[in-house]
Amino acid sequence: MATPSGEYFHHQTVRIVKNGQTTFTVIEKDETTNGLLIQRTNSGTPAAKCNGEVFTRADLMKYKEAPFWSRFRMCLLLLLWVAIFGLTGGAVYLVASSGRACAEENWATGWWRNSLMYQINVRTFQDSDSDGIGDLAGVRSRLDYLQSIKVETIVLNPIFMGVHGNSFAVTDFSNIDPQIGTLQDFNELVADVHARNMTIVIDFVVTHTAREHAWFPPSEMATPAFSADVIQTRDFYVWHDGVWDTSELDYQGRTIPGPPNSWKTRDDGRSTAWTWSGTRKQYHLHHLSNALPTLNYASETLKNVMDDVLRFWLRRGVDGFRVLTVKDIFPGPSKYIANLSDPALPVETTALLKRWRGIMDTPSSGGRSGIHKVLIVDGEGVSISQLGIFGVDLVVNANLMKWNSTVKNPGQHIAALIDSALKTATHRNPVSWAVGNYDEHRAASRVGSLELVDAVNIIYMLLPGTVMAFYGDELGLKDAAQSSPRDRNYPADGPQITPMLWTLDALAGFTNSSNGPWISIPKPHQRSDVQSQLQTRRSHLKVFQQLAELRKTSAMRNAAYRAGVVGETVFSFVRQLKWGSGYLILVDLRKNGLLESHPREYSLSSAQLKGIGVLALGSVSLYNTKNGGPNPLAKQNATVDLSGSIVLRESEAVVIRFPA
Repeated sequence: MATPSGEYFHHQTVRIVKNGQTTFTVIEKDETTNGLLIQRTNSGTPAAKCNGEVFTRADLMKYKEAPFWSRFRMCLLLLLWVAIFGLTGGAVYLVASSGRACAEENWATGWWRNSLMYQINVRTFQDSDSDGIGDLAGVRSRLDYLQSIKVETIVLNPIFMGVHGNSFAVTDFSNIDPQIGTLQDFNELVADVHARNMTIVIDFVVTHTAREHAWFPPSEMATPAFSADVIQTRDFYVWHDGVWDTSELDYQGRTIPGPPNSWKTRDDGRSTAWTWSGTRKQYHLHHLSNALPTLNYASETLKNVMDDVLRFWLRRGVDGFRVLTVKDIFPGPSKYIANLSDPALPVETTALLKRWRGIMDTPSSGGRSGIHKVLIVDGEGVSISQLGIFGVDLVVNANLMKWNSTVKNPGQHIAALIDSALKTATHRNPVSWAVGNYDEHRAASRVGSLELVDAVNIIYMLLPGTVMAFYGDELGLKDAAQSSPRDRNYPADGPQITPMLWTLDALAGFTNSSNGPWISIPKPHQRSDVQSQLQTRRSHLKVFQQLAELRKTSAMRNAAYRAGVVGETVFSFVRQLKWGSGYLILVDLRKNGLLESHPREYSLSSAQLKGIGVLALGSVSLYNTKNGGPNPLAKQNATVDLSGSIVLRESEAVVIRFPA
């Protein structure tokens, strides 16, 4: 087929003028199109012809370089990049928001928020190998019992290798004290706990070690050795040259500088917190005895080592840590002056807590997947309102441990303690409750009456938040005299540290050792042991079990709190769901021989309830047949007019269920 002279313009843009309007199109087909032929100009540049008008590539380039089209192309390019960055930023934001939402959900619905936690001092809980000392295998053998009282989380008091079996005097952060077991024993305990859908938390001693720890001798050396290990531990402890404003004599009569300041130890508030080292020619700090030198967290190397300690135990399967004496991690003047407490933590401490939170949240750190690792701190002297920002899940609230037999107006006193704790609680830091721990006298001894044990347990078990019971609280264990000698350089096991009472026999089911237990069994302990209380129709243990059951109900976990009847010798509060039903808790706080023992009538008007309530549970004292027989409420389905009054005798406590 003949064609005019010229070549076809393959896949090129051409201008077409038709009826006075200019448009652009592309020639894609290698065939003659009527009126559209490609010719070559004298320069050899292809040209497009349309309706007699020739449009060359040079013409196209003129349009390309025109200012309008240059700006137009730049605008399109800019919009493209804006869209790309916008989409990328949006995706990042959604991912981050999702992470924050997950974190908020963890804090809102975390397993620890309403958990019944149970502190165990391993050495005094159960001996499994007949050496007179409680051990990890013994704890494992009592998991059935812990489940029977609805324990959800086990909190192990310090288990690290320590001097003379004292795990507070740490000599190895990554090993178990041999007196209580091995790492294999720990692995088996963790596996059994998890198999029962329970969780396990360990106490984390972070502020000090024993002088016998491998870190201290090289740190105390006068001249660092050339070993890298020795050099890196040089600043693991807090050292100071002292001051020459006042000089002293050391034990050899030599003149030495005075202590850096007047800080005192926390254990007695009188002894200096500084001890001179004749080897290093400096003072070392110790917030407890001089046998427990304080660690120096200004050392980045030390922080890295302690990070690895966290990872070690996470890989062992722990579900969290309770950091002890958090306010002493970074020492400050107010921390070491007797009777002075600064609730504000240093920024270095909160930064360290945030650092540890990050490690616990990192999957590569090890541990169980799919479960949030809880970070708990000892709340003594600590303001908790901001700690959630730094990843702390729970602050142990010791307010109720201030309740003791010397309080003149216990009802008002307890109301103030609870109100203070609830005011500091935040969304990220739910409130927690404890009435006993390793360092405090037993609640049954502290409040001055065994009859008040149920009242104590009813109050703190039914308050909103997490409960941290101390082993034996459920039995009403009291302080006991100690007979086993301890090294005076280490914190003494107080009278609250007593073997768990399992049976009525002489060794209380704690051990079968022919040499007896390492620490005295309380005598007499009739009706205080687990076996006896389970066999008795009504006992402190059975009341505790009922309370634990009630705590687990959605009606109690979702109920709001408000104070009820409060007076000199009475305290009550209401837990009520938004649709109206709930529980009225009321306790008489009088003790035998200290206040009048006759029945007292309490008006319920301040509880602001109407209708008829039914007794859900009562204290053992409610059923006491002394002094004229049991309380009239001590019968099945006993009712109470909530707009009227209620009569209680000393130490009696009731939980009244009311409908919507």
